[in-house]
Amino acid sequence: MRKRVSKRASVVRPSGRDRAAAGIDPARYNVQVAVYSPSHLYCNRRFPLSARTAHDLAQLLPPGTPCITEGYGTAGRLFFLELAHHSIPCKELNPQLGRHLRFIQQEAHTDQGDALAAAKAEFYWPERLAPICLAEDREALATLVKTRRRLVKGNTANKNRLHKVLSESYGALYKTLQTRIDINTHKGRRFFTQFPSINALLTGPDGKAELDRFFPGKATSLIASEHPWSSPRMVEALEAEGRLLLTHIETTEKVTHDLQKKITTLLSSHHEAPWLLSIPGVGVVSAATLLAEVKTIDRFPTEAKFAGYCGLGQLLFHSGDGVPYFTKRTLYNRTLRSVFFDIAFAALSRNDQARSYYTKKRKEGKTHRQALLRLARYYARLVYAVLTKHQTYAALMEEKTRSS
Repeated sequence: MRKRVSKRASVVRPSGRDRAAAGIDPARYNVQVAVYSPSHLYCNRRFPLSARTAHDLAQLLPPGTPCITEGYGTAGRLFFLELAHHSIPCKELNPQLGRHLRFIQQEAHTDQGDALAAAKAEFYWPERLAPICLAEDREALATLVKTRRRLVKGNTANKNRLHKVLSESYGALYKTLQTRIDINTHKGRRFFTQFPSINALLTGPDGKAELDRFFPGKATSLIASEHPWSSPRMVEALEAEGRLLLTHIETTEKVTHDLQKKITTLLSSHHEAPWLLSIPGVGVVSAATLLAEVKTIDRFPTEAKFAGYCGLGQLLFHSGDGVPYFTKRTLYNRTLRSVFFDIAFAALSRNDQARSYYTKKRKEGKTHRQALLRLARYYARLVYAVLTKHQTYAALMEEKTRSS
């Protein structure tokens, strides 16, 4: 069979009789592609990161040729969604295995070496390659959830900084004010936007009237015991920073609320969502995060494998005649571990069964974090059960009661 050549890429396409694999090392603006088979290295070239490149690879590679990569998140998931659109199977290689393979083959740690090692992994460790299960709706959900998480994290930092600014501009009076005036409410933010310092409160014409709304009958005594600061420039600087933080917080709250609506709308299209939302402690954001990160539960043959992927299982360490012991995992999905801790913490006040389980572990001598970890593992079992059995939490508990 005659080998064809792509004019644009100048890459020799392997014939259908020669089994090959493609290794991809993604970067921000380009991807390094190595097409390799045990009998011949066809190419190791750099391509621009674009939909056109995915189309060209679909034309160059024989049908069914797998593409292996170490970290598909580096270049974003849109490129690999494009590969999936062209029916190119994609697999993921553990970076440690890729490092070992480069060492065995004496390959340099370059883009070319990384791509070649990923391609060779298809022939050395095919059982250790995990298929990349990409779906457009799940990836869109993952993007929205991560954007919301970053916004919430940044907003928390802004609120902490705002507390610092207001405690400096109001002094000891702020300790009294924050008992009634909450910056997490529109009403509280409106008050501090109008009066970002004690000077603005004392000199403003509506200061006493606005303060009386939060402290009826006490506004006069609170103002009478205070004096304005005698450094007007410093106070103006603090007021400017306070108003800027309040504007950021208000805007972020609105954007986060809009994202919440989009996540809820997108989540309603998943048939697994009602099963997850039926579990006490699992909210919309938690369910969306689970669906986005788990991909498909069929990837995990047992609950122990799923718990290990979530970072909630331990590894056995046993060497020689030493005493075997369990150690912490270092390779796991940190997003899933975090969301299970959030679910466990929220369930303490919503689920009596979770609270009794936590109390039982504390009585056994576990610390708060250890007991919370055990509860998070318990919720991992619940999530695995409802997704594999296609049942709600109530149906699962009813079935368990009948069997016992």
